[in-house]
Amino acid sequence: MNEAMMIALKENTNTLAKALSAFDYVHFNRHPADGGWTAGEIAEHLLLFDLRITNVFSGKTAPSDRDPQANINAMQDRMADRVNRIDAPTFLVPSTTAKDPVTLTQKILDQRCIISIMITDQDITVLLPDSPHRFYGIMSAVEWVQFLIHHCNRHIEQLRELAGS
Repeated sequence: MNEAMMIALKENTNTLAKALSAFDYVHFNRHPADGGWTAGEIAEHLLLFDLRITNVFSGKTAPSDRDPQANINAMQDRMADRVNRIDAPTFLVPSTTAKDPVTLTQKILDQRCIISIMITDQDITVLLPDSPHRFYGIMSAVEWVQFLIHHCNRHIEQLRELAGS
């Protein structure tokens, strides 16, 4: 299971890096007409989420008494729904300062390397009870990784839309 997660995370990271590379400094920091986040703010939000994942993975673990992938279909469906917005918790809201696309992309890539090492080194079927998800409750490590990927895919679509505008 860890190897499959590694492959999925690597593909997601490569897709994200490609989406971010479409922006120069000016377009990375340009607000869309609808008042949403800039590409830079989206990227910072994704970095903040990746940092959160490393904190979650560093917490206590508990053996799973359920299918460690039980929440994945619900998460995937929710993340694919771009009609209904989801407000980020305050600790994942990006700053409003201008961002450098190259620097921020590198920070994301560095954090994804750390996450990859954690996936390789840990049993990802365990539950992570110290950090319940606000919608799904206590999740397994594999569910957190899948959530990271689906969450990122949601924002990759936003980035592609911003790059086209």
